[in-house]
Amino acid sequence: FFYLLNFLKQKGELTRFLIAVDTSALGQTQCELIRFTGLHIVQLPPEAPKLRRAIQKIDWNTVDGIVIKHSTLRSDVLSKWLALNITEEGTCRIFNTFILDESSVIKNTNTKTATYTKNICDITPRVHFMNATVFETNIMDIYNQVDMMNSLVLPKKWRIEKDFCTFGRSHYWTTENGKAKMKFRRDLTGYKNQEKFKELLKLFYFGRCKADIGMDHPHVYKVYEVEPTNAQSLALAKGYRYMEVLNCPSLIEDLGLETNRKNVPKLDRLVKLVENEFVGDSVMVYCFNLEAQNAIADELRKIGRKPVILNGRNTDEERWAIQTSFNKGEYDVIITNIKKSINLYGGDVCIFYSAETNPSKMEQIRGRVDRNVDDSIKTFVMLLYKGTDEYKYFTKVVKQRAQDSRDLTIDAKSAVDYFIESMQEDE
Repeated sequence: FFYLLNFLKQKGELTRFLIAVDTSALGQTQCELIRFTGLHIVQLPPEAPKLRRAIQKIDWNTVDGIVIKHSTLRSDVLSKWLALNITEEGTCRIFNTFILDESSVIKNTNTKTATYTKNICDITPRVHFMNATVFETNIMDIYNQVDMMNSLVLPKKWRIEKDFCTFGRSHYWTTENGKAKMKFRRDLTGYKNQEKFKELLKLFYFGRCKADIGMDHPHVYKVYEVEPTNAQSLALAKGYRYMEVLNCPSLIEDLGLETNRKNVPKLDRLVKLVENEFVGDSVMVYCFNLEAQNAIADELRKIGRKPVILNGRNTDEERWAIQTSFNKGEYDVIITNIKKSINLYGGDVCIFYSAETNPSKMEQIRGRVDRNVDDSIKTFVMLLYKGTDEYKYFTKVVKQRAQDSRDLTIDAKSAVDYFIESMQEDE
């Protein structure tokens, strides 16, 4: 989109632009915009008092672009400022181009963020949504984003369900007046007419993959299956949530298990891989639980590695400093649960310690170390507990969701597809 902004500026068609990004991308986006466009870019703070002062203090005649967090979209201060700057034609005087990065933030239309974003779209002549993984778990993820951008592109929701969705009926039990009663519900079971759906989108949804430009390099994908301990198996049999039992059992006080290499075989396998297979490599570890992140960092320090943790507890300035230090080689392992908007091009290996249930999130995680269009070969590793719900969910539900995404948007393999292929090759 840097090229787009430069093109619009040169053509005299860019009054000013507003771009809303994920919190973790705020500083990075401003720096890269300045670097690749040479435009004067300002960053607006999300806090109401600071935002109000910034609006009054900035000389807007000198500004080309505005960068804000997603959360600022629902700011009443921002909304009132824009409302005071509406022309007679109903457009905004402040900017004529609106860019929403990671547009899945408005896939649920019943949120304040979605409502306020729709108001901005309605007053802006040029609107661009950016999302590499527009489909997440349901066709309506796509519909809601496209419909907000331009309500004339797709048919109404009922028509989408009729023409492109398949449904089945399942039953469940409820209690009424002290008696058990069976009820039925309508469940989405799959999709149909996928090519027709793609046809409806093709003039508005510009999706490309690396293969389209001849850069589909043969990255290495490996899945390592780990056997759970007897204690973990017993905990699962008692009904405890598999995510905590398998990956961070110390979160469940009743179990009395510390998250260490002895109690958590996946942690042990991760450390052995880093110690024996990825010597000299820069490694990104995706781990959801903060407590497990600390356990991983502790174990990696014991084998002489230099890990750093990056998560929601870090400030914007700390996030930028950490990823910059990792890319420079000051740390050789970064442990994070951030899926979007960080550029870890210095990474050679990405290890999925936590298994995501959403293929688009896995694709975003993969993209952290595969951001640049170059010829470097990366290694991606998935750790799964054999025979558990974690394993079954990934090989069935997540696999199907990845296929649905390919059928409805871009026919390009995702991280899930490559991992599944790797598992089939090992059988």
